[in-house]
Amino acid sequence: MASKLIQIASFEAENQTELSLRQAFELLEPKLRPPFDLTIPDEQQYAQLNRAILYGVLCEPHFAKTHIKHLHAIVTDGYGLFVHLLVKVVHELYPKLVASARQQLVWVTKEMVDVLAVGFDGLLVCLLRQIVGGDFSEGNLWLCFELLSVFMDKWDCLLEEEPLVCRVLCTRTFGYWLIIVGYRIMRV
Repeated sequence: MASKLIQIASFEAENQTELSLRQAFELLEPKLRPPFDLTIPDEQQYAQLNRAILYGVLCEPHFAKTHIKHLHAIVTDGYGLFVHLLVKVVHELYPKLVASARQQLVWVTKEMVDVLAVGFDGLLVCLLRQIVGGDFSEGNLWLCFELLSVFMDKWDCLLEEEPLVCRVLCTRTFGYWLIIVGYRIMRV
């Protein structure tokens, strides 16, 4: 089956992270539609459900809010596993993600900041590392703008919850503004 999450060439091997997310989604897809089963899952079921929900959020933008509500209903670990999976997707798959999945990734990151998910600071730093200095491509500039808007919108929350991240952001943000300004100068 062709991936809805990443772009891969026909000669490339399947990515194991993408495969595990997709298989969990295919297995649990009927359970991801309302009405939800609100019984407390065991550890293995919980991990599978988190993988399936993440795949659904990234690949089904029209159902993303429904998937997040389902996640809110079943979360037992402060969203730690879900954020761990997000970080893994960013580390391993970000360059190969389709455009819609990248947009959903930023959206779900904002959701995790809103709920103060365990490890959201590491997710933000991981996304920051995806920005390439001196690269004025549309995708890189888009990520710069999106992350800057996240930081500006959520600054008070970040300052209160993660002051160390804010110090890193202050120094890194200057670099992103330089990228954006450099892009503007090159266009003139």
